Amino acid sequence: MPDPDSATPPPGNEPDPKLRPPRRERDDDDAPRPSLWGPAILIGLFLSLMLAMSWKNLVGSGNEVDFSVFLKQLTAGNVSEVTLTGSHATGKWKVVLDGPEAGGKKLADTFSTHIPDPMREDPELRKLLRQVPKFKADDATPQLFSQFLFGSLFLMAMLLVVFFIMRRSI
Repeated sequence: MPDPDSATPPPGNEPDPKLRPPRRERDDDDAPRPSLWGPAILIGLFLSLMLAMSWKNLVGSGNEVDFSVFLKQLTAGNVSEVTLTGSHATGKWKVVLDGPEAGGKKLADTFSTHIPDPMREDPELRKLLRQVPKFKADDATPQLFSQFLFGSLFLMAMLLVVFFIMRRSI
């Protein structure tokens, strides 16, 4: 009985050397190609960074309140800090709201609200905002250099992806 662990094939099952194709020498074209994991990870990190930077100012902190509630509290002097970014305002209350003025729920000490477009340029609202102890108005438009940088980096990333895809298909 033949031993299953033996390295020799059983008699009659030897491959015919005439049927086997001859081995060819390795050409330089058959050199192993570099892995695409490195560039793929870099592109993924770059896209994640761009996404995080673009959403940085879009998400407000604290409870979302109606503009009318914010305006009443601003007029009453209950706002200790405001940051205005475009048409979005975030800040802190002096006294935390609860009850009917907060819509029947207790709010956090921070708030965020959307300022309607007609009210953004209202001189009375600007005057009230300047009376807040910690008022800060951020420019909502990105700088030209950052727009150019992110636009060109995104274009370069896309060109790299196309380059690697085309290189793999040849």
